[in-house]
Amino acid sequence: MDKFKIKERILHFRDLNKTQITALTIAVICVLALIFAVWLPIRLDQGQITVRISRGLSLSQISSELRDSGVIRNKYLFMVYAAALGEDKNLKAGNYVFKDRASLTEVLTKLSKGLSLPEDITTFIPEGYNIWEIDERLAELGFIQKSEFAETYASNEGQLFPDTYKINADNAIFVEDNKATISSGIIDSLKREAVIKTIGSKMIENYNKQTEELLKNLTLDKKKEIVIIASMLEKEVRSEKDMAIVAGIIYKRLKMGMPLQIDATVSYGACLRNFKATGDKINCDVSQITVGKEIRIDSEYNTYTSKGDRYQILELNQLKQL
Repeated sequence: MDKFKIKERILHFRDLNKTQITALTIAVICVLALIFAVWLPIRLDQGQITVRISRGLSLSQISSELRDSGVIRNKYLFMVYAAALGEDKNLKAGNYVFKDRASLTEVLTKLSKGLSLPEDITTFIPEGYNIWEIDERLAELGFIQKSEFAETYASNEGQLFPDTYKINADNAIFVEDNKATISSGIIDSLKREAVIKTIGSKMIENYNKQTEELLKNLTLDKKKEIVIIASMLEKEVRSEKDMAIVAGIIYKRLKMGMPLQIDATVSYGACLRNFKATGDKINCDVSQITVGKEIRIDSEYNTYTSKGDRYQILELNQLKQL
């Protein structure tokens, strides 16, 4: 552009009246404000915000929900922006987590692509899992930090029914961009305690429901005995045929006052001892216990040395938890 054209444009700008200049200035400011609103963060360092967008909500209702939750400042600006990009009909229901410094673009992208938390988070607890194995499973899935579940439910060993369990995402706050196996992240520490309680109570409730008919006509002592012996068999043998044989041996030895000589109780006792020694903070793997060494240590769980009548072993408070 030569000097003559530049001078001509300057003279043309001088010919504009005050009203035109004011209108032009306002237009420039509005454009800049829109750019800032769309691309720059909405808030600074206020932590994550979790928002529930229900099915069937209109664009106006969704915008109001986002504004009321602190995700956006101006619902009308969000509505105009969504409509301008043709996404006003594509916003999806779900539980959403918005990180610090989210922009309108980031918010709209997440809603239009349905990048929400899962409605239900599912975990499977296999048969035969002890308290530490359940704890490890939940930690691997990102529900808890290791040992938190074991510490809370150590006294309920044997009453945590193996099954598939679901937890609604509404019950948890999630931290994104973590290495947990759940795609949306791991549960924040503020909600872990509630989630632990939810899973544990569901497992105990399921146990009571599943065993109600089976144990309904038995005394409390007999119920405890069956659960303990079943736990021993679960770890000691694999096939149902072998379980029937070993169960017969156990009852015969109890009747005769003989040591039961069950490796599973020895391993469990060693693990529990180690767990308590760490202040309930480090889980134990019973498969890593050297039974040959442990049977030389006299303890309430050492069924190679403990003997007596039926309840001298089964009624030990700690063994109730096996």
